[in-house]
Amino acid sequence: MRRARYNLQSMPDLRVIVRSDDAEDELLTVVSEFQLHEAEDEEAGELGLDPITMVVLVGAGLSFGKFIISVLDKRKGGMYIDLGTAPPTVERSKEVPFGVIVILTVDGNVEIRTLDEPKDALERMITEAINLPATVTRSVVKETLDTAKA
Repeated sequence: MRRARYNLQSMPDLRVIVRSDDAEDELLTVVSEFQLHEAEDEEAGELGLDPITMVVLVGAGLSFGKFIISVLDKRKGGMYIDLGTAPPTVERSKEVPFGVIVILTVDGNVEIRTLDEPKDALERMITEAINLPATVTRSVVKETLDTAKA
C-alpha cells in the first residue's frame, strides 16, 4: 500500500492523505483531478510529545533510576567499623541491615547507630508542596491577628 500526503492548492492548511493499493498511476490521477500538490512533511523526525508528557517521562525515568540505585545500595547492607584494629576496619556487611552502623570500640564495647537516608530533591519538593497550604494559612492568620492588634 502506497501512502502520500498532499495539500489542496486553494487551502494549504488542509492536508489530504491518499492511500492506494494500485500502481502509482492511480495516485497521480487523483492528484491531478483534485489539484493536489505534495505536502512537505514538517513532522519528520519529531517525537510529537507535548511538554507535560516529556516532564512525566523524564520524572518517571529519574525515579526508576533512583529506585534501582537504592535497591542495589540496600543489597550491600549496613556498615561495620572496628576501631580496635590499626588502621580501623571499615566495611559494608550484608549481615548488618541497611542504615545501621555497628561500631566496635577500642575497649571492646559495641555501639549501634541508625541513620535515615537524607531527603533528595524530589522528596523535598513533594514535602514542600504538601505543606504549602498549611504554611500559607498560618502566615495569613498571623498577619491578620497582628493587623487586628495594631
